[in-house]
Amino acid sequence: MSKLAPSLIERLITRTKLSPSIFILVSAIVLLFLPIVIVWLEGYWDELFSQLYWRAIFVQPVIIIYILILERVFKRMEISVIRGLREVVRLSDEKFDRLVERTTTMNLKNELLAILAGAVLGLLVASPWDLYQDFSWLLLYLTLVNCIMYGLLGWVVYASISGSRLPVVLYRQPLDIDIFNLRPFEPIGRQSLAISLAFMGGIAISLLFSDISAGIFTIEFWVVYLILVMVAVLVFFLNMMPTHRVLSAARDEEMEIVEHNLLTSYQELKQQNSNGAATQSSAEKLNAWKISQEMVEGAKTWPYSIDTLRNLLITVLIPGAAAVARLLAEVFID
Repeated sequence: MSKLAPSLIERLITRTKLSPSIFILVSAIVLLFLPIVIVWLEGYWDELFSQLYWRAIFVQPVIIIYILILERVFKRMEISVIRGLREVVRLSDEKFDRLVERTTTMNLKNELLAILAGAVLGLLVASPWDLYQDFSWLLLYLTLVNCIMYGLLGWVVYASISGSRLPVVLYRQPLDIDIFNLRPFEPIGRQSLAISLAFMGGIAISLLFSDISAGIFTIEFWVVYLILVMVAVLVFFLNMMPTHRVLSAARDEEMEIVEHNLLTSYQELKQQNSNGAATQSSAEKLNAWKISQEMVEGAKTWPYSIDTLRNLLITVLIPGAAAVARLLAEVFID
């Protein structure tokens, strides 16, 4: 099995001597309970819930945990994609493994720069120096988790760009593609759906923790939501675009062969007919190539199924459902 190069996040988790699942669990406990303790010690517990400040306090920790969970999910999906493409790439196991490890190795310097750029942006967004008040441990905590959240988002952007190179590099190798068997490419379709789901899930989290009671009734809210849905669908297809190009090229090659043989069979039948010696075998050959042409024309070049499209439709409805649920919950509570 090909060995994926570990990312910076994976190396950091390894240094803690904890398994990824335990690390995420410990991080969740610390991130969610620490602000509760700080609020209790600083003595404004009532204000926290009466003013609904809990939204601003918990949204960053939840997104951080969400990113850590997604990192593990997409690592497993990437392994599934590699296993599928291994069936069509004509390289020895040793060469294939070296190619995968070399392609998936991210530049440590670039990873650190991505995290630093995100953290700086998080600091600018938090702007703790604009709050003219006495020192607060809660303010310090919120500033730090905001920097961590944006730092992780910066890393996610870099990792996504870096990870998109693998299928492109593998498709440049000698390939053995059966256009009627898309099973090796199906993990890419599932990965594309997961990316769209992760995108819309992040939006749903932000809606659950934001004040949307008034905005949900405005045209602007639903225009933005429609744009986000279009982006999610676009991301779904863009991730499969390299695979679509490869499958389209393979289908075109098959079509050239079929059309050449179809034309040859037609010319043979035409020649035999003009000589009054048309044979049944020639007609059957022509009919067989005609059927082959229809089969090749109907071959799929996108690695997704009807079930995947159905799940994509459900995915793009998640943020809207989250917004409506939030509104109904607020009405019920009031």
